[in-house]
Amino acid sequence: MRKIVAFLMLIFLLTGCSPKEAEKTSVEDYSDVWEAEEDESEEVEDVEENQYVGSIKSNIYHIPNCSWVKNIKKENEIRFDSKEEATSRGYRGCYTCM
Repeated sequence: MRKIVAFLMLIFLLTGCSPKEAEKTSVEDYSDVWEAEEDESEEVEDVEENQYVGSIKSNIYHIPNCSWVKNIKKENEIRFDSKEEATSRGYRGCYTCM
């Protein structure tokens, strides 16, 4: 319990917000942030299960809308129909999107 109180005190000191001001802040003030996070997770679920993207310059495969895919040059891009295919060719899943 003491660690939690100390943590909260540190947050209040660093942000310049008093505990009373924090109580006034409503959860509804941040609802748009949570909605945006939910929208991003829905995008990941909409991707077809049999589409994966890798680079011939690495051993990592991604879902097509992973933020790392934009760094792969088109000439180095390789596509896989399944996770099993990618794994059998020596690739591993991305830690960000898998």
